Amino acid sequence: MKKFLSILLAVLTLTAFMTGFQVSAASKDYGVEGDWKYEILDDATIRIDGYCGKETEITIPSKLLGRTVTGIGGSNFYFECDNADVKTMNIPASVTYIGAGTLRSLGYLENINVDSNNTKFSSVNGVLFSKGKWVIYCYPRDKKETSYKIPSTVKTIGEYAFYDAYNLVEITIPKSVTEIREHGFDNTGVTDVTIPATVEKMGCEAFGGFRVKKITLEDGLKRLDYFSLSGFHITKISIPASVEYIADGALAGLSALHEVTVDSANENYCSYGGNLYNKDRSVLLCRPSAKSATSVTIGSPVKRIGSYALFQSENLQEVTVNDGVEEIGSNAFRWCYNLEKITLPDTCKKIEDRAFEETAIKEIKIPNGVTKIGGSAFEYCYHLQSVTIPDSVTEIGENAFASTKLSDVVLPESLETIGGDAFHSTSLKKINIPPSVKKIGAYAIGYRWVNGVGTKIEDFEIYGISGTEAQKYAERYDMKFISTGNFFGDVNSDGEINIQDATAIQSYLAGFTSLTDFEKTAADIDENGEINILDATALQKKLANII
Repeated sequence: MKKFLSILLAVLTLTAFMTGFQVSAASKDYGVEGDWKYEILDDATIRIDGYCGKETEITIPSKLLGRTVTGIGGSNFYFECDNADVKTMNIPASVTYIGAGTLRSLGYLENINVDSNNTKFSSVNGVLFSKGKWVIYCYPRDKKETSYKIPSTVKTIGEYAFYDAYNLVEITIPKSVTEIREHGFDNTGVTDVTIPATVEKMGCEAFGGFRVKKITLEDGLKRLDYFSLSGFHITKISIPASVEYIADGALAGLSALHEVTVDSANENYCSYGGNLYNKDRSVLLCRPSAKSATSVTIGSPVKRIGSYALFQSENLQEVTVNDGVEEIGSNAFRWCYNLEKITLPDTCKKIEDRAFEETAIKEIKIPNGVTKIGGSAFEYCYHLQSVTIPDSVTEIGENAFASTKLSDVVLPESLETIGGDAFHSTSLKKINIPPSVKKIGAYAIGYRWVNGVGTKIEDFEIYGISGTEAQKYAERYDMKFISTGNFFGDVNSDGEINIQDATAIQSYLAGFTSLTDFEKTAADIDENGEINILDATALQKKLANII
């Protein structure tokens, strides 16, 4: 019970720091009074959003305009202070919430002092804490000390708590800490960090910046979350036996990483050749981005190339993926700027969002078996001139081929959905859209960026069967449509309307044959949503008129 209460108190105090912006008044009731920028909140109290004066020591007023000041922080989690290099901030007892990361905007701040009567916050030696010192909220950016030992009462390191503390080169994290929130130690002067085993959760870029050279993960640590570790100088990371969960992209921020090792006693993960895998090596989780090899072959026993697995591998020029690999995870090869050639096997069935975004590939053959090409999968592949899309593909995601050099593309008859901006800003001048396509997203085809504005390509031509989504899209965006045949009545999709189509309807009504969804739409001559004898009769009359 005692442990539960302590955790509950930590959550409540952290919430006090984070949720101030959820009570802002819906009306634009804000302004400047004296040296203070303010906003009136829904509960009629005031939040101080910034300081307009020139003093280096400021005291947040407890009242303004006759109203109680209860919060600190601008609408964008930013305390505006344009005219003064504030070094000291004094916080009154009335303040009950402070926007997460708000004080990181004060680059010259050295000390934060809190009124001892404040029920939500406290300060020790100029550092901002929750009242019970369960949470550390802000270590001032320009504090002069070079080392700091976090008190053993602290359980949570708040968002941006030590952000940009350049002078701080040594820090001790006690075993009382269980959570480090987003950007908690981002961009400090610390070069060597030990993460205690008690830490259960780390937010995005909890540790990051230009100066960190070594991170030690203590045995007992349970998980590594998305982008929780980042830095420009860390070359090696060792995963202890205790780690049970590693999120996609957990190591993606380590741009200088050459090697990952895993304790052999770990039951969930392993390393091989300096790469990180799940235990049976069926999933490649991380191939360190700073490896020097320009070509790589990925094959058995790997079945999935995980999300961010080869993210930002700038030395890579060629990748061969062998049979057995079934999935390419999101962001797997994203920002591999020099990757010119990749070969995918027929066993590959899945290409997820942003899988190859902003690479240098010139051509790609999508394996037969892939049903969806993920959103932005090949976006910003500025050298991509050729793509082969197989009959298995039913969906092309949003922005999938946007900002490429594609000048020609053949869409398969299996395709049903083209996502918004899918072919935006390509070299296409025309496209043939098969009648199987039922949905085309906004600006998917025939648009490009001109000076940052989406602009329709002049004289763009859309080819397709009359009455299908191809014609509807062309009309919706006032583009030239060139019919390649009729739709309603062409039940067997042979490009002609004749007695065989009428026979196909009659055969279906008699229960002798079945029709696909597309064929049913073509057979619904009167477009009432039903197929009956009236459709067969209408088609026969139409044929009689033609004859």
